[in-house]
Amino acid sequence: MSNTLLRHQTRIVVHSILCGAACFIPIPFLDEWTQHKVGRHMISGILLGYQKESEPASIILSQKHSNWCFGCVIALFVYPFKKLIRTIAIFLTIKQLVDECEHWLFRGIFIELAIQQGYDFSDAEAIRSLRSLMYESNERVNTTAIVSGLKGIFEGTRKDVVRIARGSFRWARGLGELEEIVPTELVSAMEQLVTTEFVEQVNAILKEGMELNRPEQET
Repeated sequence: MSNTLLRHQTRIVVHSILCGAACFIPIPFLDEWTQHKVGRHMISGILLGYQKESEPASIILSQKHSNWCFGCVIALFVYPFKKLIRTIAIFLTIKQLVDECEHWLFRGIFIELAIQQGYDFSDAEAIRSLRSLMYESNERVNTTAIVSGLKGIFEGTRKDVVRIARGSFRWARGLGELEEIVPTELVSAMEQLVTTEFVEQVNAILKEGMELNRPEQET
């Protein structure tokens, strides 16, 4: 079911699943690299759909860290711990999958709503401010129902998630089509979690944040 407040709900859902599944790629750097590439593709598509295409925006808003090299350093440091965790308890990776999927779902919704609110995507500093606001807003929004729903969706789907992770990595290397990677029933189940109430909650937090930041942007 498509939410009437979002034009790109299916795109956001599909890419969120792919970004979440990327945590199952067991090679250092490549999980973060794949996630960034898929996330950037999601954001550029949303911007293009509103005729707001901006390469700086798609790069900045898809970054987890201030730059990708910094992310690589972090990935190298945490890789042994991630490997140990994945070996000892696969359910912890499922938790990371849910967390990442929720994060990218929120990110896509937030960016589309920011476009609808007329946010300026032509200035790099304004884009960085939006990224900061996005992270702050993600901490404030109530995602309990989303997280609970995602846990239910991904329970017992480890084989499917591993296959999706492999497919996302292949796509990131220029092989295959994104639409063929994620099962339709998985997309449909996740779309049910994107309620009008949740989108309106994100929109309200976004508006509040934009109002608080407006004087700084205008100066």
